[in-house]
Amino acid sequence: MMWRPQNSKAIKDADGRSQNGIEQASLKAKEADQHATDADTRAQAAQLSATQTTAHLSNVERVVGNLDQYKSGSQPRLTSARGRPF
Repeated sequence: MMWRPQNSKAIKDADGRSQNGIEQASLKAKEADQHATDADTRAQAAQLSATQTTAHLSNVERVVGNLDQYKSGSQPRLTSARGRPF
């Protein structure tokens, strides 16, 4: 089989298309990687927000629990300097 100039041109064309395809695939892979990184960042922010919300809710539950234990009769009576109630 003899190599002809047209075969050489066809090989170069195919090589060029292959290189272009590889470059496009590489760009798409980099873009997908960036999307994954962005999604991970958002997921971490959501996890932090959930953790902070849980801590806040626990604090609110503790305060409400303390309010339930509060008894109005347990307050000391305030009096004036002469001993009269306000």
